[in-house]
Amino acid sequence: MLSESELDVMVNLLAETVGMVPGEELSWAECLILLTSIVEHSAGKLDPGYASTRTALMLIKGELKEELIKQLNDAWKARSYQSIRNLEMLQRRPPLLEAGNRAEQDDWSYGVQAEATKRSWEREYVGEAADALWDHIQDHVKERPGDDPNARQTQSRPTPPPQYYAQCAAIIQSSGTGKSRAVDEMSKSRFVIPINLRDETATGYPPRDASVCSYFAVGAITTQKEAFSRACAFLQALFETTKDVLSGDITSPQDLAKLDKAQPAPAQFRSYMEAGMSHKAHGEFRRKFYEVVCSRAFQLISDYKIQLDTLMGHIGAPSENGIERKFMRDDFPLKTAFQSLCKALEDFKASRPPAGEPPKKKTKTAKGVSEADHLESPFVIISFDEIHALMQVKTSADSKVFFSVFGELQRALRHLLHLSFFALFLTTTGKFNAIMPPPGRDLSSRIQHGGRRLIPPFVDLGLDQVAKKVSIYTGSVTLSSVSSSDQLCTYGRPLWGTRYEAGKREIKDNIVSFAASKLLGGQDYKPEEEVDLSSKLACLATRLPIEFLSTSYASHAEEMKQVEGHLRLVLRVDENMESMVTVSPSEPVLSEAAYWIMQNPRFNLPGALTEILRGFSVHKGDRGELLVMLLFTMARDAAVGPANSLGRPIGGDRTCLLTGLLRSLFCLPMPSKENDHIDVLKSPGRNLTPTGAFQYNKLLETVFANSVVYFNHFVKVHQYKLVHINYLMCMMVRGAAMLCVTDQPGIDGILPFLLDGDTIKPSNIGVVLWQVKNDSSFKDDPDLDLFDAMDPYRIGIFTSETKVPIIRIVFALASKKPCLKTVKCAGAKKLPFVTYDFWVAGLDKNILAPTGEEPNIWDVLLQGSHGWKDVYEAGSTRAKALRQSGNPAAADGKGHWIQWLEVEEGLSPRNRDALRQIIDICKTAVQLTGFAEWLHAPDPLSSHTSLLTGTCKSERAFDVCLAVVPDLAAAVPSTNQSVMVILRSRTSVLSYLRSIRPSCDLCCCYSTSTLSSF
Repeated sequence: MLSESELDVMVNLLAETVGMVPGEELSWAECLILLTSIVEHSAGKLDPGYASTRTALMLIKGELKEELIKQLNDAWKARSYQSIRNLEMLQRRPPLLEAGNRAEQDDWSYGVQAEATKRSWEREYVGEAADALWDHIQDHVKERPGDDPNARQTQSRPTPPPQYYAQCAAIIQSSGTGKSRAVDEMSKSRFVIPINLRDETATGYPPRDASVCSYFAVGAITTQKEAFSRACAFLQALFETTKDVLSGDITSPQDLAKLDKAQPAPAQFRSYMEAGMSHKAHGEFRRKFYEVVCSRAFQLISDYKIQLDTLMGHIGAPSENGIERKFMRDDFPLKTAFQSLCKALEDFKASRPPAGEPPKKKTKTAKGVSEADHLESPFVIISFDEIHALMQVKTSADSKVFFSVFGELQRALRHLLHLSFFALFLTTTGKFNAIMPPPGRDLSSRIQHGGRRLIPPFVDLGLDQVAKKVSIYTGSVTLSSVSSSDQLCTYGRPLWGTRYEAGKREIKDNIVSFAASKLLGGQDYKPEEEVDLSSKLACLATRLPIEFLSTSYASHAEEMKQVEGHLRLVLRVDENMESMVTVSPSEPVLSEAAYWIMQNPRFNLPGALTEILRGFSVHKGDRGELLVMLLFTMARDAAVGPANSLGRPIGGDRTCLLTGLLRSLFCLPMPSKENDHIDVLKSPGRNLTPTGAFQYNKLLETVFANSVVYFNHFVKVHQYKLVHINYLMCMMVRGAAMLCVTDQPGIDGILPFLLDGDTIKPSNIGVVLWQVKNDSSFKDDPDLDLFDAMDPYRIGIFTSETKVPIIRIVFALASKKPCLKTVKCAGAKKLPFVTYDFWVAGLDKNILAPTGEEPNIWDVLLQGSHGWKDVYEAGSTRAKALRQSGNPAAADGKGHWIQWLEVEEGLSPRNRDALRQIIDICKTAVQLTGFAEWLHAPDPLSSHTSLLTGTCKSERAFDVCLAVVPDLAAAVPSTNQSVMVILRSRTSVLSYLRSIRPSCDLCCCYSTSTLSSF
């Protein structure tokens, strides 16, 4: 390996070859060349990605450019580059990810990962999910006389409770939310028999129970009778073997001798089942336990087959009621085995106190649970983890009946309906319909025909259980602390915080890349590969509030896929099992992972969002909110700078200056566009008071020189009252900006920022308020009424006078004429405030920096934001008009009106009125300029086509019309479009008329009458 000095010689030779002079100050371009040369000659110490000119350029032009350029110049003058090679931002990934020997790397990596997983599992449990799960079970396990077929003729009640098919329910939620851990916590105080059915090719913790997985191997089960017999035999063997453990008939392995034998049965059995558990396999006791269970079960299968053959030949025939009557009798072997287990549990409890010592009435064994509670119903719970391994639907080889091993297991559990028993099915799959299908699609006729219901799945595991709570109102919380990995990893699902806390340095350093792999469906993120569309949706949804519109079984596919593989959270499943409500919640570490993935040049953000809006059933927004949030997100990422190989910003700071954000959002003006394109940072503000508006001469870049922004995702709120400084301050703690409730007056979104310093406190919080319009009637002329509605006191953001200046931006995205203008508003309605107001029209690459070199894709995205318009798109013009007629008066398309109104061709009522006003103005203009020919047309309104195409006798009149309505010329010959463009700026009409006849009294008349009617 070359020494540092030898590497330096090679770098110097290359630099001098391209004309760099020793000792002279380097330009930024020469610094770029030097940096790539140093990375190439670092003996593998530096991340090779920075040898790329494009990647290195992001460093040279990033927030640390001045410091980095100085360091490169100092090194160049010293002719030594060891200091550059020692820069942390350039370091390659740790050996965990880039070890030379792949086999050794995999073993070492696996050991580190496994240790972190095991330690996170063993940490103290926090949260109330386990208690909520028990409540869910209790709420659905009641004595139901009508359920017992032997009691149906003798008992009745006016309003019978729900008739459940079996005492079982699913726990459905995405990965990392603590499903298995909640059940494990419950097993400390409730008797739980855990079974893990994970596929042998998958990874996870706790490990799989190999014997049970082999017993239920789906490929080996070809008939419904076989599946049902195996299920019954397994359950009987499980109950008998568990009873033997409690009775002492199975000798415990030696490694259990150290366990506390005085524990209650639930806790002791849990200790037995977890003893010796590693990431790869269970301990000796659990392996032996399930070997005995499966061995016994194989011996029992034939007995159940004989009973089935004797009774009806095969299950699923019309006489299924006969099977139920037979198998629900008290002498049914599965029933008697379970009752024997319950008796053993009672005996175990009775025998526990030492001789001569009376049993205690209350012995605390878990939070809020006494030993007396152990006899509550259900007495025994079986937990089937990764149950989706048994859900494959097959055709029975002997009867052509559809079945699944899971369905037959559920059918077998039905025969324990009247006993103190419950089963839990745990799964990360979003295909909850396969576990808890709607009645019409269940394979059981008892559910299908409405006689029975399934117990609703449990989804309420919650988030933020391990969050480090902050006291936001003490004035001691800083932005630097809440944006650190130590803090942000504690937010969201417990997977992040527990793993980060339990892991060594390699685990902590790679927490963002770990989150990225989870977000991508378990696949490691590889910058050289393009991610698929579902993964792009997952990345965007963690940063933008993308909502699914799925309302039926057939439209759930992608939403389920997002839950199953991309960490989307289930909030609710409806009572009929038909649909679910999901969300990609606020999880800062996931948003950081998405930011890292989005740095990939192959990840085209506007292109990805366009594909998603077109290809999936998601809410497109009402006014283009998604576009503006995407613009802000891209600007934020550019201001923060690129991520390093660990997914962290190369500058080490997840915050950015407010001025940096605005500079990344808006381009600098070109000299020829000074009037329509201003420099935002060089703009003065306005001091708005109830008595008037005054110029505030401090430039934006001066006022906000030290202002800091911290957000990496948006959260959509449901209530108006959250639009308040206190809530915004709290949201800033987790790096969230706000998308307001859909019909929020005045604004669509808010970006909070700190005016000065690092402390989060009300007196230091400012806001960027934004509103977006994707209607083409909003053009390059600012609408002052919109800014009046953005008064921060009227909206409720501030309840007392604020000394922090604010920024207000209105985006008129559909304007054909682009502009970026400052706006001079009138005074405030309530309290005074200082504001910097901007009107942004169009989606022009010379104004909005994130649009880059692909403005067309943004135009497509803008069209896609008109979600309601897609409803009326049809195969032909006739079909489109008919579809529009199906919703009268809903929009301005002629189909909404022409069937029920006498409407001129191309004119809706609004357009007709607009045209009349245009013609009135043109008449006046013609009068003033001495051209009266057009006034004598028989019906000026009917001849509007002549006016618009410039064929009327008075050429001057047409010129006047075009001047008064500038967009009219661009709209010709599209009549329908042109007549919509009624002039929004009264000033331009008045100024033009006065330019023709400055002394004409009629101009004043129009300024107060006709123009005021606009």
